[in-house]
Amino acid sequence: MLGKNKIAPSKFKGKIEKIPLLTIIEYISFTCFLSIEQNDKTGVLFFINGKLINARINNDFHINKAKDIIKWKGGEFCYQKWTNNFEIELKHLSDILHFIELSGFNAEISFIYNSKFIKIFCSEGVIVGVEPKPKDIKSFFKGILEETKGNLRIQNTGGQTGDLKEYFSDIISENNIDTKKETVEKFSDTTLKTDLKYNNIIVNKTIIEQLFNNLQNDLKDELLEASFYSAKTGKLLYSHNTSSNQYTLFVKLHKAINNLLTNKNFNKIKDFYLLDLDDDNLLLILTFKEHHFGLVFDSSKVKLGYLFNIVRPLIINDYNKALGQKN
Repeated sequence: MLGKNKIAPSKFKGKIEKIPLLTIIEYISFTCFLSIEQNDKTGVLFFINGKLINARINNDFHINKAKDIIKWKGGEFCYQKWTNNFEIELKHLSDILHFIELSGFNAEISFIYNSKFIKIFCSEGVIVGVEPKPKDIKSFFKGILEETKGNLRIQNTGGQTGDLKEYFSDIISENNIDTKKETVEKFSDTTLKTDLKYNNIIVNKTIIEQLFNNLQNDLKDELLEASFYSAKTGKLLYSHNTSSNQYTLFVKLHKAINNLLTNKNFNKIKDFYLLDLDDDNLLLILTFKEHHFGLVFDSSKVKLGYLFNIVRPLIINDYNKALGQKN
């Protein structure tokens, strides 16, 4: 069992029946990926400095898959920290490549394939070289991504140069790894009726509504109220269990805290702050340039690891999507 005062090991395996996933997530404050195998399903959660950045179930990559994975009650898990030098099973190659792409890492991946010693060089998240260079790069990657036997050695490097960048997008998309190309449809005259518009900022109401529904379904009685409001005025734009514009107070509080911090030569609040209130109320304010989210939780029930590592990244992802922004 992990302990909060102990340094987490580089690799950790176990069964969900003995250690629930939420307990593991509570302790993830580092860069790693958490793999879970349950019968015929494989789920992976990708974290950078403890923040969830993506998830997959089998070949379906999307950050919202994390909510499904968290509900799994059985299976085996294994997390692997991203360190300067580590070894992992070859079957995780596609996850390694996806992780390198998401994080922009420089890395050298080495392994034995078809009795040959292979090296893959990545620079700033992109594959830039393979030694020995295969005749057919696409067939080569298709073959190794289907391989399940053997181990990989991954080393952080200072970056490499090469001539394979043109192949990278095709290789990754063929294996359902590329999630950065997801786009949001532009607003049309038929969708404007369901959009939120305030101070000429248009937000897709359907996405915000689905976000709030997901929060209610996932957190149930842990979530006491939720509000989506203007960062400038506190005007309430969408809410759950909130009927007044009480969040004007938190707009003023946010500005006052930032003024106080800058006057004392501190940095401003980056993207959230947390208030522990009486009666087991835990208030989380997520701050964006145009809008804020105000979320009140039952502090006796909510798990902070799940709140910060799963819920917060999902809200950020959906909010960016509602504005039509790429993540």
